[in-house]
Amino acid sequence: MLSALENGIRALCSKFTKDPGAAWLRWGRNAYNVPQGIAYLERAAKLDNAEAHFELGLYCEGGGYGIGLREKAMDYYRRAAVLGHAEATFRMGEMLRWGIGMAANPEEGRTAYRRAAEMGWRTAAEWLAGAYEKGEGMEPDAEMAGFWHRRAEKLEFRSPSRSALLPLPSESPRDPLMRIANTMADGLDEWMGEAIHGPWFKWLFWLLLVPCGCW
Repeated sequence: MLSALENGIRALCSKFTKDPGAAWLRWGRNAYNVPQGIAYLERAAKLDNAEAHFELGLYCEGGGYGIGLREKAMDYYRRAAVLGHAEATFRMGEMLRWGIGMAANPEEGRTAYRRAAEMGWRTAAEWLAGAYEKGEGMEPDAEMAGFWHRRAEKLEFRSPSRSALLPLPSESPRDPLMRIANTMADGLDEWMGEAIHGPWFKWLFWLLLVPCGCW
């Protein structure tokens, strides 16, 4: 019952946010148990949130759904890649190149690396530079190797991501009443942030101010 109440509060609050997908993503990453986290992330994914697809992919690749279901991670990475997620595209390339959870497809993997590099993922650009230099799966090409080396040097290095659900944050409160209180507080913060910046707030302000004789 408490879980249903919590979900209902969040569903209501999401209707007052500018980006419901981002809200469900945040709640999913900070969920108090894995099933709840997955449910929230899936709601964000249905709203075409690339980070949610990526987060679900990380969870699947990390063994969250069982070792035999790595292809599920690939599905999520593909969807995130279509939505322009650079790291998801790179991880897709890694899985294809090494045959993680599926038959290896080095050619398609190289294509994914190139797409990730073009999106600004430095590790992918560095891999392409080395591949052209050594002739890994392609003819050696010093000019292209130099191009990707220079491109990589201009890109910011970012450490690989890990799933927020593996494991859950140890500081997450487990008490159900505390969870409900936190959910209501989060929802109020979300709603107030949207309300203050909403076009109707100034009208509500004056409607309340005039009857109180404060004008």
